[in-house]
Amino acid sequence: MKELTARWNRAVSSPGLTDTERRQQVEEALEAADIALAHSPEHPEILTLKSLLLRLLATVAVAETNRATLLEEADALQRTAIDLQNRQQS
Repeated sequence: MKELTARWNRAVSSPGLTDTERRQQVEEALEAADIALAHSPEHPEILTLKSLLLRLLATVAVAETNRATLLEEADALQRTAIDLQNRQQS
């Protein structure tokens, strides 16, 4: 989770990145999210961060179809994270 958070911060907080550089930062953060999810597949915070990363990637996606697919995946992850949080609070 620590690596994922660090990569998230670099992806969203680095000023002056080109779209290509931002895309690379986001893709690296998504790889960290996948590794974290492999260890904790029902961790709402990781799912939420991955959802946000997919939304960020959609902002620099070249093709409109890619953008739509990324946003659909982000929505699904967000719903899953909310469901998990609700179950954990019950």
